[in-house]
Amino acid sequence: MQDHDVPKAFKGLKPTTGDELATCCAVYLENPDGTYSLGLPPNLQLPSPPSSPRQRLPGSPFLGELGGTTLPPLSPAAFLQHERLMTGLLVLELVVEIAYLTLLCHASRHSIHEVAMAYEALPLESLWSLFWVQLALQIGYLKLYFCVGFSAVSKHKPRIYGFFSNVALGGIVIQVLFSYMNKSNIFVFALRLFCYVYARFLRSALLQLALQPQPDLDV
Repeated sequence: MQDHDVPKAFKGLKPTTGDELATCCAVYLENPDGTYSLGLPPNLQLPSPPSSPRQRLPGSPFLGELGGTTLPPLSPAAFLQHERLMTGLLVLELVVEIAYLTLLCHASRHSIHEVAMAYEALPLESLWSLFWVQLALQIGYLKLYFCVGFSAVSKHKPRIYGFFSNVALGGIVIQVLFSYMNKSNIFVFALRLFCYVYARFLRSALLQLALQPQPDLDV
């Protein structure tokens, strides 16, 4: 189409308005075989399609599940560095948990004596039974927590990261409910909360990496 064929409505328009004209002035023609053809004004083109996966404004990667903004996907090397930090955090929490359980067993007589003075109606044998049951449940939970946590950082599976974050969240809720009985575990609570948030971050980052062809993450 020559310049003299350009409609008067399009003459004098700046090139920067091409995308808007292409979207609002396009003509669609139906062919005899049922297909469609697209007609555009001269010297105009359709806007470029967004890249896949779409890059959003900077934000928190694990907020993407809630409709928030996301960061560009991490590279495999950066993801492995984050997993090393997660491993170090789990090791630190394991050391703190062992020290805390040792301290709890060492001071068990004093704790039982204080509880017996506050609840005189409960016999001493029942208090000891409750203490050992609570200790056994706590050790069982910690076995599950650390087994799933170390499995997540070694197998690089989003499903395992999701399960670990659920286990961590359950422990956080239980610690909040029984905080009045045990006020000395605030550091353990902070570590577990940070592991929960970090696991959610790594799960979202791993899902983003799965959208692109990447080399194997195993080192």
